[in-house]
Amino acid sequence: MARILGLDIGARSVKALLLESTFRGFTVRSFTEARLDEETGLKGALASLQANKHLAADQVVVAVPGCGVATQVLTLPFADARRIEATIGFEVEGQLPYDLSEVVFDYQPLSSKDGKTEVLVGTVRKEVLTELLETLREAGVDPRVVTTPAIVYQNVFAAGHGAASSPGSASAPGASGAAEGVEAIIDLGHERTSVCIGHAGGGLEYARTFGGGGRELTRAVANEFKVSLTDAEVWKETEGDVTLGPDTAPEMERAAAALLRGLAPIIREIRSTLRAHQARFRKPLTGCWLTGGTSRLKGLAALLSRELGVEVRELDALPGNGGSPVPAESRATAGQAFALAMRGHGMARAGRFNLRKGEFAFKGDLDYLRGKVSRLAAFAAVLALLAGGFAFSQLHVLGKREKALDDAMCEMTTRVLGQCQRQYEVALNMLKGTGSAAASLPALSALDLFAELTNRAEKTKVKVNEVEVQLERIRLRGETESFDGVDQLVGALGEYPCFDEIKRGRVQKSRDGTKVEFDLDIHVNCAKTAAPQEGA
Repeated sequence: MARILGLDIGARSVKALLLESTFRGFTVRSFTEARLDEETGLKGALASLQANKHLAADQVVVAVPGCGVATQVLTLPFADARRIEATIGFEVEGQLPYDLSEVVFDYQPLSSKDGKTEVLVGTVRKEVLTELLETLREAGVDPRVVTTPAIVYQNVFAAGHGAASSPGSASAPGASGAAEGVEAIIDLGHERTSVCIGHAGGGLEYARTFGGGGRELTRAVANEFKVSLTDAEVWKETEGDVTLGPDTAPEMERAAAALLRGLAPIIREIRSTLRAHQARFRKPLTGCWLTGGTSRLKGLAALLSRELGVEVRELDALPGNGGSPVPAESRATAGQAFALAMRGHGMARAGRFNLRKGEFAFKGDLDYLRGKVSRLAAFAAVLALLAGGFAFSQLHVLGKREKALDDAMCEMTTRVLGQCQRQYEVALNMLKGTGSAAASLPALSALDLFAELTNRAEKTKVKVNEVEVQLERIRLRGETESFDGVDQLVGALGEYPCFDEIKRGRVQKSRDGTKVEFDLDIHVNCAKTAAPQEGA
């Protein structure tokens, strides 16, 4: 069993959800939230979690806090994965206002159609990622995965858990949408808003994070009533309501109007994000799910339903309400921590987006494996057992094949030699021995002798006009430019062991006196030559 920690670093608190992963599923073991104060900030919250041993896990998954990651969708004119890997860096660099060496990026294919691929790319400045990793390292945390706040929600789509897990309920992403439609998860935090669009089974189609959230609502209330941000925040969390009705008190109506003014730019960005997805992918939006700290604002789901023209419900991604370690009041804000933990759980159909690449690559795999020695030993024993069984089966098959070959050898030698012989070397010697049929075969054929003759004659300045080749004798007639050419040919032929004796016949000048005509009579004896020489 592996313990996976989803660490959600927000603007006002750090949420840590511990998930226990097994081969058959997972179980949520604990959930803790540590507030960030003005003095110690993130380091103080992490130190508090570490002191209470809430950060102990086999692996940790985090998202870059704030709006540190910029995401965009690129269209590539090919679908081959190797070509995408080879060219994505140039495409990303063309979209950046600074050098590619200053950022870390990763990508995830979204869809492929008509030979084109839609790719979602996320980039983060190296100094932002370095600062995050150093802060976590000071707290004793080395995350295996660093992802983006929006993309990580694809793991919720893959998990398929919702607030009401009873049969027939439409509480989980993908439960109520049409087969060709998509759904959106909207995470309204304090400083940022993330939108993830996908469908059941983990299919991600769009993801975006932009600035704006509960902080803008707090400022709107503080400006309206001329109070401090702290007082406005407390009132928003306890009394905030965007519901307007005929019986609404004047003060509450003023407060609701202020909240609506703060929400206006956020809703506008959400609406533009949904429209951008629809313009690119041409798929209808069948539902929205709302999570994050600001999602607890009263009447927000109904307001977004009217503004977006689609039903918006509160997301409860955690499985099972009864007996859950997550308090009821925190389930709406635990969505991202759960999604991060599910990323470590390794949903098979979820993406593998991870910003820990290159110089920032995770190097703690050996430490993780060290704690799993017993499981690895069991795996090694199973593999050794399987290897032994495989070797035994191979030996059994080879034994049957060897017996079949021996039987075939016995049958052949009985037919040729008149006796059964199963040893290959012995049978071969009997076939080649004196008195055997093979012994009457010449060591070299006439073609072999002719090839050897022509090969050696080509090395001299001799023109061969007539050749008569027999197994025991070769007659040769030709011409050359001088008497030395005849000597060179005789010397070249004499180097071959089978040409036992070379006799010169007529050697004289031609009628016009320009050439030397000659005859050679070569005696062939290959008794001492078992096989043709190299080059024959």
